[in-house]
Amino acid sequence: MKHIFTIHSPITFFSACVVIFQENLAHEDVIIINDGYKVPFKIGTIVDSYQQQEKGIWRKIKNFNLVKAYDQYIKELTHGQQFIAYIDLMHAYQRLLITHPNCVKFNFIEEGTASYVVPDNLLFITNGANQVTFRNKNNKQLAISLFRVMRGVNIRVLSLPFNPQSYAGINEVKFYTFSEHGFPGIEREKKIILNPHEIDPTIWSNSDYYTQIKDEVIWIEESFPRVYKVAEENYETAILKTIAHLKQKGITKILVKLRPKSKASNSYLIDILKKNNIKVEVMPDTIIAEWLFIQAKNLQVIGIVSSLLFYASIFGQQSWSFFEDIKEKPNNPFEKMKFYWEEVNHLLDVNFN
Repeated sequence: MKHIFTIHSPITFFSACVVIFQENLAHEDVIIINDGYKVPFKIGTIVDSYQQQEKGIWRKIKNFNLVKAYDQYIKELTHGQQFIAYIDLMHAYQRLLITHPNCVKFNFIEEGTASYVVPDNLLFITNGANQVTFRNKNNKQLAISLFRVMRGVNIRVLSLPFNPQSYAGINEVKFYTFSEHGFPGIEREKKIILNPHEIDPTIWSNSDYYTQIKDEVIWIEESFPRVYKVAEENYETAILKTIAHLKQKGITKILVKLRPKSKASNSYLIDILKKNNIKVEVMPDTIIAEWLFIQAKNLQVIGIVSSLLFYASIFGQQSWSFFEDIKEKPNNPFEKMKFYWEEVNHLLDVNFN
């Protein structure tokens, strides 16, 4: 029996690693399908996702029947064996994976904040993207729908719900999460709480970095202002207020954890920090912050609504947010996450050691 994990980020890779060790999965039976994330170390068999391999017009023409080509891709990876799939959300290729003839079971693994949001509207249950429409209102949308069907993706696959909690009624589906608050709406007996301490620490690259970090302030750069279209002046005002609080506490040097695939030279946050005489050290992009929170000592973690703030707290560090200092925020799900704010403190409530 093979075990296939689909990963695309540090947290999905971290979740996969914990599941592998906690469930004592034989590494030779593990296949990690990696969609664009550079993994920090090898565990099991790591392969590029189908969509990464299918770049180029000729490859798309050759494999026009997408479903047939994808099934062959999975068959070659598993040598025709049956497998269990571990996915975070039901994206397009995850739908093809779990409907593969040799898939005997599928489970969900924690993905970050998305694993904690209550699916209280049709968009989130079905796809989660604001641009999704439930009607083909013009010829372009109709053509896209027809094109998908022509490539072998039938209506039954397309109609599979996007959100994990839509699959609560399937008895054999498990939900792997780091907290009881993960996958809200799922019965507690269906959740498996992940224990990061199950991981063998010797497998980590840069292992010294994780244990040497202590008594540091870490600022998490996140996508909230961009995704929720926060006005730049409101975002900057909140950052400046946070900087003033740091200086008041005598802190003039911080570590910054950039978003995956981001560069310091393009960071709006780093630019403001340096302009205000804060010494900045950028954490290596190969570092998984969740594991750092397990290994390091006495960290203060800053951010807005990043899942990393929550993980820092439940893994033994202190975290706080300047979410309340951002004015004129659009509607968002984070204000309703009572459990999150029980773990993450507000800027003015924190006393730095």
